This record gives sequence, C-alpha cells and structure tokens, in this order.
Amino acid sequence: MGKRKKRCCAIRWGTYGDLLYALPVLEILKKKYGYLHLETTTRGMELFRWNPTFDRISAIDIGQWKASEWETISKLRWTLLQQEVEWDRTVNFWRCLEYACIPEEHQIEWHWEREKRRQMFAEKNFYDEHFKRADIPVPPPDQFDCGTMYFQEDTAEWARYFKHKYRDRFIVAMPLAGSTGQKVPQVLYRLAQMIHAEIPEVLFVLLGGHEEVQFQFSLGKGNVAHACGEYKYDQSAIVTKFADYVVGPETSLLVMAGLFGTPKSMLCTSSGYTQTTAYQKNDFSTNSTAPCSPCYRAIYDQRICPLEKGDWGEMQVCNFHFDLNRVMEGVRFAYEVRQLRRSIDSLAGTKFGSLPDLRPLFDHGLSATIDIQRYVSQRVHPKGEDPSGETHQQGTVVPCSEVYFHKSGQDS
Repeated sequence: MGKRKKRCCAIRWGTYGDLLYALPVLEILKKKYGYLHLETTTRGMELFRWNPTFDRISAIDIGQWKASEWETISKLRWTLLQQEVEWDRTVNFWRCLEYACIPEEHQIEWHWEREKRRQMFAEKNFYDEHFKRADIPVPPPDQFDCGTMYFQEDTAEWARYFKHKYRDRFIVAMPLAGSTGQKVPQVLYRLAQMIHAEIPEVLFVLLGGHEEVQFQFSLGKGNVAHACGEYKYDQSAIVTKFADYVVGPETSLLVMAGLFGTPKSMLCTSSGYTQTTAYQKNDFSTNSTAPCSPCYRAIYDQRICPLEKGDWGEMQVCNFHFDLNRVMEGVRFAYEVRQLRRSIDSLAGTKFGSLPDLRPLFDHGLSATIDIQRYVSQRVHPKGEDPSGETHQQGTVVPCSEVYFHKSGQDS
C-alpha cells in the first residue's frame, strides 16, 4: 500500500483581492503537502474553480448572514471542517489582511490618530501577512511569484480574439472603483484625456460591475469601450493580462494586473502602495497626494472624510488628487515596451503567470530594433467579425469565430 499524501486545509474567506494576495502561499502549501483543500467564499470558488492547485474547494456565501454573525458562523463551520478529515495541517488566513494591515471600524486601531496608524501598519504588506500566518518564510523579492491564474477555455479564447481585434490599438484597462471608498472616475477621465493626447490610437476599456456604470465616460468616437456591467468578472480579470496598461483604484482587478506583471498604476487612497504592490513587477503605483492619505483604515462611507465635489458628485478628497506624472511615466514605459512584451509573453492556453520585470531588459537595449508605429493602420476585419464601424464585445463568452461586435458598446 502506497504512502498517503499529506493533507492541508487552507481557510481563506474574503473578497477577490484578499484571495489573490493569498495565492502565492497557497501554491507553496500545495507543493509542500501534495493535497490542498481550500475553504473559501463563493467569490473564491468563482476565482479558483479552474485552478489545479486545489484538490477540493468548499465555499460558503457569507453574505446571507449579517456581518455581526460571521464570528459565530465561522467557528461552527470551521470546527465541522476540521473534524471532517484528519488534516496534517490547517491554516486559517481569514482577516490576516483585513485586520492586520487595514483595520476596520470595530477595531480599536481604526480610531487611533493617523500617525500611530502609520507607525503600526505602513511597513506591513498584504503578501507577507499571509506567509506569516502560514509560518512559511517569504521568498526573496527576485524569486517571489505572485501566483498563476487559470481560466475557462472559452474565456481565454475570447481574450485572444479581443487582443487580435484591437492589435493596432494601445489598450488601457481602467477599473473604475474599489469596494470601499476608492472611487476615482474624475482622475481616470483626466488621465484618459492626457493619454489620448499623447497616444491617439489608445483604446480605453472601462471595467466594473453594474454599480460602476454611473462612472463611465466618453472620449470621442471609438476610443472607449463601456464594459461595466457587461463583462463577467473572469473576462475583466483576463483583460488585465491582455491590456497594455492598467490604471485604477485599490481593487482586485489591479491586484490581478500585478499578478500578471502587466504595467500598471494602482491609485491608492486608504492603503500605502507599498502595502498593495509589494513584489509586483512593472509597477508605477502611487498614493493620493491628499494630506490624509494613506489613512490605513477601511472606510466604507463618507461621514468622517473631507469631501470634494466633482462631475460624479461629492467624494472623499483623496479620490481627486494624485501624481499624474507618475502614471504617465508608466504609460510611456508600457507603450515603448509593448513589442518587447509581446515577444516574451505567452498568451496561449488557459494558464497565465507573471511577466518578468521589463525595465532592466528594456534599459539594456533589447528593443532597439523594434519598429514602433504610433498611429493606427488600416483596419483589417478577420472572418467572423462585423465590419460595420467601431466595435465592442457585449460580454457573452462564446468561441471567437462566433463573436460579433456592435456599435452600441462604443462611444457614439
């Protein structure tokens, strides 16, 4: 009789972003034990259902209970789970980010003065806290792997068609809002104007759910794809791999871009950008220049914050003020290395990992012979594509030969 595999049970409730920060240490636990069970939320099931790292995934919809009941529910569920199998190791990652790095309102740390919060949390990053909980050494920065994502075959095929269709465009993905107080449509609209003035062939893909539809903007005919409420989450996630640049607030889609090594700028308000982007490659993130940012606390409403009025109403002042030159530095970098990136980045299959840091490669002149065309060439419409005017996919995941695009999704 063969020796049985060791069994590890990892518990990670949380949002998409929380789960992505846990992925590197979860992959190490899989290698260490051979069998890995993930206890998660419905979002975790959605995010990792195609990932072979997990031999089994169990999920619970904690949203059906009040937050005040989560402690009781968690203790009951985890007690049953730990009794189900004779685990060799159980690791509970719940709240090692939400509580340990960014306190919430019911924690005493939330009410500390700002400088005391900064002393407590500024040096902590969202990856290290997961490794600490698992009692596993953090790999050196040059060896750190932010994880690998796996997608359904149809989703990956759709993304390749998306990339082929807009192969003559510089694609900038813009997630419009985060789950707490991070709402930066005013800044993203200003950035879109700046980027378009410098790179006329840019295509902006606005990402988010139905709640973010209100923040969408237009910028001339055919320059903006309104994907909020249209793309499923896995489509928005894979767009951050196939885009040339990603910019937006603290939200899981920016963490996803960081996992892939896509050049990006996370516009951080409540968290320090060194917390959110540690170990991520090709990063040009920045914090709000508002004097209260980063505040190192999860703020879900506006009642304690100074406000500023913009085109999308009153929002926290930190959402309006950023170093846009830092973002434009990243945009220019992404534009110049896009051909180099395509030469080394595999977009085949359904498995997608991270790019290396392209800055040293680019600095050493490996792209010196690349011919960069700054303007859009004559459009070529492949078979199966509707050639009538500007185009935009409406969210249905189907084989690429059956995808048809329509004017309704683009600016008029």
